[in-house]
Amino acid sequence: MSIIPVPEGSSRCRILVRHSKSVQDGPQKTRTLTPEGILLARRIAPAYRGIFADLTESFGAPQFRYSGLIRAALTGWEICHPLQLAEDPRLTLAVSLKKIPGEWYATQKAAGRTVPEMIRAVAADLSLLAGQPIDQRLQEVEEFMVGRGADEEHRLVVGFAHEPEPGLLVATRGWLTEGEAGLNECEAYIIFTDENHKVLSASTLIPLDPEAV
Repeated sequence: MSIIPVPEGSSRCRILVRHSKSVQDGPQKTRTLTPEGILLARRIAPAYRGIFADLTESFGAPQFRYSGLIRAALTGWEICHPLQLAEDPRLTLAVSLKKIPGEWYATQKAAGRTVPEMIRAVAADLSLLAGQPIDQRLQEVEEFMVGRGADEEHRLVVGFAHEPEPGLLVATRGWLTEGEAGLNECEAYIIFTDENHKVLSASTLIPLDPEAV
């Protein structure tokens, strides 16, 4: 029995994993994983590898992509090594909750709200992202998630990237409800599409920590 049910008519599967716990200070290009983040990625890696192996039976060998940022690369390496990661510019990070005017992010953080909760709030009011390239980024992330463009010939592709753009995509496209959108560290979205790139199924993937089983 498959770990992940594959919808009938599925032609492609895309998995997008949010990076593990990372250092919060410093420029995006230099932020790395914290010791806790490395440990989390290592603990959860066996569960992800089992999922990838299971899906390989239906879709062939997976291809692995990352955003180009260190924290995404390190998360992918911990989960996928010794398999090779390749950079995919569609997984880059250009929209930030921290850039919302009026100290919005700091206020939300002080109120104890998580990143997924913030994503759900923004998905309900995209005007908060005025001045950021949200429309362009939703189009680019969608291209990755439905299997168009680069990697179209590959049926199973796993990407390591960042919120909030994927969460805003799945909420605004109606693939998930606004209440389901938003990933914590090392969680993922899994999308199945047909041969015409139509989304057949979308869900949040939260592999069990093998040490917690």
